[in-house]
Amino acid sequence: MEEQRFWIAYAPANHVYPIEIGIKKVAYDDVRYEPELIRGLCLKHCKNFGLSGKCPPKAPLFPDLADPGDELVFIYATFYPQFKTVAVQRCRQIYVHWRSQDQILTALLHQLGSKLGEQFPGWVLGAGHCRRCDRKKCTVTTDPGTCAHPQQRTFSMEATGINVVSMVQEHFGITLRWYKRDASFDLPMTKCGLLISKADLDLADVFKVVTHHYQLIEEPNHPT
Repeated sequence: MEEQRFWIAYAPANHVYPIEIGIKKVAYDDVRYEPELIRGLCLKHCKNFGLSGKCPPKAPLFPDLADPGDELVFIYATFYPQFKTVAVQRCRQIYVHWRSQDQILTALLHQLGSKLGEQFPGWVLGAGHCRRCDRKKCTVTTDPGTCAHPQQRTFSMEATGINVVSMVQEHFGITLRWYKRDASFDLPMTKCGLLISKADLDLADVFKVVTHHYQLIEEPNHPT
């Protein structure tokens, strides 16, 4: 399958972060769909289970969103630790480091997903909770149980039953890491998304959308 890896400049809040991006076309059967395992882990370990319409058990499953004939593009974004702000680098609380990287990548994938969704009919699965409404105002979890903004509703890959850990290792050779209190301050973080297009597309089309909205940059020296 086609694959491209490149770097972009992501600049929220007047700070520029170099981010590594990977995009790869995958087949429907390449998606590691393991709903019982993944949703079981969500139930056991995630405090957000059942609290919003993007989370299990309210979120749709992958086969509800995609058909075997759809065009699929698997996306990853990696934040390397040397690009943290000075304030974060000086902090000795591992949670601050972890949370900083997490917020940057989740916001980027949500924003990128919106841009891709405007160009390609279908769905864009991302990372983290749906950002359209505050979770306390999510109508999916209350009567009448329907989404107030269905065209802007988002889901994470995991919420639809996809084993992201297995997929990103298989397709990009990347090992996902999770927050631990004794984790290193110098670990990169990766988050993933999946474009589900109902129309034909080339990987070059996706690359054009990404680089239209984000500055393409050369690979920085010695990422770790």
